[in-house]
Amino acid sequence: MGDMNGHIGILGEEVNGNGILLLNFVEANELEILNTTMAEGRYSFSRLHHTGRLKLQQFGPIVREKLPGNVSLLLLFDPEDIEVMYAKEGRYPYRRSHTALQKYRLDRPHMFSTGGLLPTNGKHWWELRRRAQKSLSRVSAVTSRLPNVDEVCREFAEVVGKVRREGSGRVAHFMELQKRVFLELTITSLLDVRLGNLTDHNEEVEALMEAAQESNNLTIPTDNGLQLWHYVDTSMYRRLVRAQDTMYRIALKYVEAKDDEVRHRQQREKEGEVEGTERKHTKSVLESFFESGLEDRDIVGLVSDTLLAGIDTGAYTLSYVLYCLANNPEKQDLLATEAKRLLGTSSGKVTTGVLGEARYLKAVLKETYRLHPVSIGVGRMLQDNTVIRGFKIPKDTVVVTQNQVSSRLPQYFPEPQHFLPERWLHKAPPAHPFLVLPFGHGPRSCIGRRMAEQNLQTVILQLISRYRVRWMGGELDCVSNLINEPDGPLEFTFTDRDRPHTHRRGLSGRRKGAWLEAAGVCVGGFFIRRGLSQRPDENQSALENSVRRGLPPACVWVPSGAARPSLGQIMTNCTMLKGLCILHKMLQKKVAGWKCHKPWVGPTDPCITNLLKNR
Repeated sequence: MGDMNGHIGILGEEVNGNGILLLNFVEANELEILNTTMAEGRYSFSRLHHTGRLKLQQFGPIVREKLPGNVSLLLLFDPEDIEVMYAKEGRYPYRRSHTALQKYRLDRPHMFSTGGLLPTNGKHWWELRRRAQKSLSRVSAVTSRLPNVDEVCREFAEVVGKVRREGSGRVAHFMELQKRVFLELTITSLLDVRLGNLTDHNEEVEALMEAAQESNNLTIPTDNGLQLWHYVDTSMYRRLVRAQDTMYRIALKYVEAKDDEVRHRQQREKEGEVEGTERKHTKSVLESFFESGLEDRDIVGLVSDTLLAGIDTGAYTLSYVLYCLANNPEKQDLLATEAKRLLGTSSGKVTTGVLGEARYLKAVLKETYRLHPVSIGVGRMLQDNTVIRGFKIPKDTVVVTQNQVSSRLPQYFPEPQHFLPERWLHKAPPAHPFLVLPFGHGPRSCIGRRMAEQNLQTVILQLISRYRVRWMGGELDCVSNLINEPDGPLEFTFTDRDRPHTHRRGLSGRRKGAWLEAAGVCVGGFFIRRGLSQRPDENQSALENSVRRGLPPACVWVPSGAARPSLGQIMTNCTMLKGLCILHKMLQKKVAGWKCHKPWVGPTDPCITNLLKNR
């Protein structure tokens, strides 16, 4: 057989003892091909899902490459092949990840006994996992924290209402606020304490969030390439050390404080000073760690790993959930109806019963994970020679599944680009079980899955039951760090659901009051001063998205040298449209060097078209 695609070639044939024909790969100068295509600007390490789609189109569903450092890499796109990979991973699945973090910890035996759950492999990993998962994964351990989790989420919903801008409903720095709530949720779930960082900002919280993001962002760059940090302190490795020093210091502080609290309570119990409700104390996850036989050094590492995994992943996932719901208001209304119905039976509190009945919520989350997963896929290192799709894959090959790419392919999902939570409900035809795996699969699946799902589901219910969320920006994609991060600002608005609501698919035929036109003039003045986007493709996407969602675009003034208005200049408030049209007429002859943009209007908005013509 001849060369298949430049990345995979066939050198010869081999028949095993069972008479199965095996095909051996031959390298086809992969590195040269990869470097050439990257030089042409086709491949990007910061957009792995786009790069993966290109490779799938060019080379097919299985792609082998050689990376610097003599690393053999295999990309899998077909869910059947992904299932085979998981079936071959064995009792102790190996992964090649967080290698610089492992060096940092193993070089400091006075602080850590192992590299931790993330980079450690083999029996050492399993012993650590076995002891930790009793506390992190047991259903009763997670659900016992739900009242505290719900308290944090209700406070978060109240804070959103307080900090949003009057009139627009926009929340400034919403990503930072999301990270704060997921830090609070992680600490509450893990330690059973409150930081109070949603309202009271402090330097330690800021440092912890920055250190977690820095550590995550440095994982892929240090895992790949020549890994010179093994021999010299490179700039990236020094940054990782600073970030991990911060996380260790704060994690150690939390562990020591909880240890002192437990010892003090035990002493009081011996002296008979503990009475009433204090006797019914439910142990926190950290207290369970103390009783699991784990060393103190292991416990500090586990707390640090949980903080590393819990903050950014939660915040980014919530961003995409709200983005999908805001762009699909009819789905958002269905979820709001379910949320109000369930919370109405529990005095507005999220309980285990509420979460058990929240079927549409779970479908919304699953569909969000399909369109906007946490990462490109899952990585494993083969421990034995393996056969996949008739090819003999040698031992120590790093396999990376491309679930993010496959989950948007039409052969697996009808209308793959559309947000359709209904595809995950009981009456829908089942999807392949190895397509959407946000928490992985098998022995090495996410140890904190139940905690993460409980936090996400609770915060979504409390937000959507109170607020109608709208998206005012353009298309939101992701940047491929260790976890997928939104690639633009979060342009959400939050309005109370108990307010009268006018559906925004065109204006009603009734004439608006003069005060609305005046308000439009005032608001229009604000948009004149907004700067232009440096990415014209985003501007065009925003215009098209506004029409697709039935939102009436406005007349927008920008410097005449600019081709399109920026995202912030797109005014989609129906009630202000007439005022903006007046602004257009007022300034048309008076402002030299400026021009007015009238985004095109879809056929579903004839009243808007007539309004523009009449003005």
